[in-house]
Parts: sequence; C-alpha cells; structure tokens
Amino acid sequence: MRITNERNLPEALVKAVENDSYSMGDADKSVTGLLQPARQAALRELHADEVTEDASDRVYALYGQIVHKILEQAGEQSRNAINEERLFADVQGFSGEPAWTISGQTDTLTLTEDQKSWVITDYKFVTAWK
Repeated sequence: MRITNERNLPEALVKAVENDSYSMGDADKSVTGLLQPARQAALRELHADEVTEDASDRVYALYGQIVHKILEQAGEQSRNAINEERLFADVQGFSGEPAWTISGQTDTLTLTEDQKSWVITDYKFVTAWK
C-alpha cells in the first residue's frame, strides 16, 4: 500500500503513519484479515501494489498503535498473564495438508483464578462508540 498526503499533514505525522510495524509473522493470513469480506480481501491481495490510502485516514490506526504500546509497556503484572503474544495455527485443506498458517496476536492472555481457562483481552481504539 502506498501512503499519500492529500491533506498536507506534517511530514513527521506522515512518516509515523508509514512506519507501521505491524507484522502477521510467518503466516498466510491473520485473524483480522479473515474478518474482512472475502471479495475485498481478494482484491486487496491482487492489487496490493496499486492501493493508496491518505495518511489522514490512517491517523486513528496510529493512535491505536500508541495506545497498544503504552498498554504493552504497562503489562499485566501477573505471572498468569502473557502480553502481546502472536499465536499460530495450521488450517487443513481438503487433502489433509495444511492449507494456510493463520496467526493472531492477543493483547493479553490471562489464566483464570481456577486455572481452568484463559481470558483473551483485545483492546480497541475506535472513532465512535458502538
């Protein structure tokens, strides 16, 4: 994806938007990517080098990165919590061979007090409350 600056944001802000460090690791798809409509995801994949987005439309994503970084630094102060861990799973195809490797990253994965289950916490930073 190519970032444009049609609204003439300060260069430092544009560079911050361009410097998105997100990575789905060594996976074919991410959990977030699986949530996209199939046609939209296919078109994005086919035309990734042609897609442009203005930096002004990526500012909230940048805010989300900032919030995640602060929460990651604060961390859960518990030996029963794992923070910012990327998990992987192979999804089998029709022939029994792995078709895709899927990855997803939890913000916090916390073992419950009875140690029988886990609680996944995923922080979201949105422009409006739903």
